Amino acid sequence: MANIKEVASLAGVSVATVSRYFSAPEKVSKKNTDKVIKAIEQLNYKPNLLARNFTQSRSYSILVMAPLANPFLLDVIQGIQEIARIKGYTVLLVDPLEAPDDENKYYSMLETRLVEGIIDFKVRKRLNKKHGTRIDNIVTLCDYVENNPSPVVTVDDVKAAEKLVDYLVSLGHRHIGCLTGLDFIHATHHRKLGYQNALQKAGLPLSNKLVINGDFSVTSGLNAAKEYADMQPRPTAIFCMNDKMAIGIIQGLKAEGLRVPEDISVVGFDDIEFAKYCDPPLTTIRQPAKELGSSAMKLLCNLIEGKFDPETVLRPYFLPTDLIVRGSTCAVK
Repeated sequence: MANIKEVASLAGVSVATVSRYFSAPEKVSKKNTDKVIKAIEQLNYKPNLLARNFTQSRSYSILVMAPLANPFLLDVIQGIQEIARIKGYTVLLVDPLEAPDDENKYYSMLETRLVEGIIDFKVRKRLNKKHGTRIDNIVTLCDYVENNPSPVVTVDDVKAAEKLVDYLVSLGHRHIGCLTGLDFIHATHHRKLGYQNALQKAGLPLSNKLVINGDFSVTSGLNAAKEYADMQPRPTAIFCMNDKMAIGIIQGLKAEGLRVPEDISVVGFDDIEFAKYCDPPLTTIRQPAKELGSSAMKLLCNLIEGKFDPETVLRPYFLPTDLIVRGSTCAVK
């Protein structure tokens, strides 16, 4: 079994540098970090992290609470893991939707220091606690409400949805459907507001008949397709609040004998990997998935290390989005 001296020798750095990589990775240059990581992988080195953690009274673990069935979040989690590796943290993943009653148990892991921080994909107002100038080591990711109880990294869903519907209006669409997501998700309400803002700005009426409730699944897209196909008059475009529903609705419209985009244009939200491969390729809003994850992990590390301004840390950190135009949209004929 390899030892720390062999890692240092192969990496061309000192033993102290390798040791520092495990105890305080932020103090090691990126160049040396890359060398150490490469040497560790080549030698299959297994450091005694338990001894390190016991000596320093730290777990060097963080908990990520995320609905793992969402394909968009896989890239977000990859961004978290990349920064965690550099910083020397182990990432524990749990899906709170699989065991909603275990929520308190997960948060007790922070209180008992089994983990040093939590990245949560849902706002939980009951956790609004401050200890003097200390902010609990919790970061909310991809979810936001006014007066968020913890630091948040996300995108501006209102503006992003508005930008997407503005684009449909620019193509001449005046009868635009909206397939919503789950009602208890804040992003659903934010994206609906963006949809409404765009219609109002264009002087178009708001019609509840054009709004169908979905649940972010492909199946809800398939089901909604038949409803939209049977509407009189039919919408000329449909805004879906995520890509999975948009992919489902495209397939469902085809099954009803309609063409996308010639008969109905369809747009999604997220830009998951499958979006560019569906037929036709999907026009959507691209969220910077990996950057969302890496930014949240960097922020959590700053909380753990006490490197934050208590006056500004609770201000939402919005990352930019991009409109990605593909073949699922066209101008009204």
